[in-house]
Amino acid sequence: MSKRPLMVLIVLVLISIAAWVVWYFYPTPVQQALYETESMQLVKERTAEAFVEHMVNSREQSNV
Repeated sequence: MSKRPLMVLIVLVLISIAAWVVWYFYPTPVQQALYETESMQLVKERTAEAFVEHMVNSREQSNV
């Protein structure tokens, strides 16, 4: 086997690995948008929970 086909094979394998790494680790714009939407929803839920807890605690203190 000559060196040229072996070099072409190695280059194709390296390109395939690089493409998989990019596809796996870097989110697409749609994935990024979904992640940001989920993050915002989580922030809203935690804010609402903290607000309700604060209101309950302040009412308990005013009733004492």
